[in-house]
Amino acid sequence: MKKSFCSFVYGNYYRFIPYYLYCVSKYYPTVSVIILYSEELSKDFKKLINSYKNVFLYENVGKDFSWLDEINHRGAAKQTLRHVLTLEVFKNFDVIYFGDVDIMILEEGYDLFDFHLKQAKQSSLPFSNKVRPLPNDGLKSPSERLTGLHFVEVKPYYEKMEPVINEFLNDAVYRNKILKISERNENVLYHLCKSAFDFDPNKIMNNRRPWHGFHLGLVRGKTYLNLQTVSENTDLTVDDLKKQLAELNKKGDVSSMLLKFTCKEVYDTFNYLGIPLSMSVRLKYKVLNFKNYTRNKVGQIKSYLSDA
Repeated sequence: MKKSFCSFVYGNYYRFIPYYLYCVSKYYPTVSVIILYSEELSKDFKKLINSYKNVFLYENVGKDFSWLDEINHRGAAKQTLRHVLTLEVFKNFDVIYFGDVDIMILEEGYDLFDFHLKQAKQSSLPFSNKVRPLPNDGLKSPSERLTGLHFVEVKPYYEKMEPVINEFLNDAVYRNKILKISERNENVLYHLCKSAFDFDPNKIMNNRRPWHGFHLGLVRGKTYLNLQTVSENTDLTVDDLKKQLAELNKKGDVSSMLLKFTCKEVYDTFNYLGIPLSMSVRLKYKVLNFKNYTRNKVGQIKSYLSDA
């Protein structure tokens, strides 16, 4: 069975690519990775990607879709694109796991692809995902929103989804109808899948949606971390998470990447969990944090003076 991870990356999220690929290569070395980027990567990032034999990069993805600029719903609006792509490269694989580039894929004690194949079979669907429950109903009723972590069995999935996707792309009336009732990109995915497969949302609401690692997104914009937020963004115990992250840097691989590919979220995570990093890395990010702190303070002072 041919398997692939796939992640749609936009804007400055490219900073997570080195760490995403490194983790996948460690825990799923025989599985391919498709990186879809909204712009064009720098030479250093391309060189890194080319060093992996089973990673496929596609740049300037979505440039032809002007309607993307008109989306005003929350929750990474540009990510709507990942749900309506039917690239030829997908047909090279039997199964694809569409995940977020800011998740460090880690060891869980079971195979990610086996898990989702089993869950898809139990749901009698060619995809594995979870309908989010309505938060204001005691989590008892389903919303009209899937999660952004989406596993598909390529052939049966796109046989039914491709006509729906084509209508979404080519019929502005239909597309605007979907977008109007979609607050987030996961709502778009829900409505497209519901149209294609007419699934029972109550049944899929009981599915599992593991992180399959650690979600670095919790660190974005944070000036501090705590155990609760760390625990909410992984299915691993904190001790197991620390052990695995420390193992990743046992030979200094993460330290080397942090020097070449700046990613404050990775540094802050390792630093908070007390995982040893090289002195040069610590110096680099202390300087970076000081610059960010100074920039924010100057901005606050300018804002105060302009309002005075």
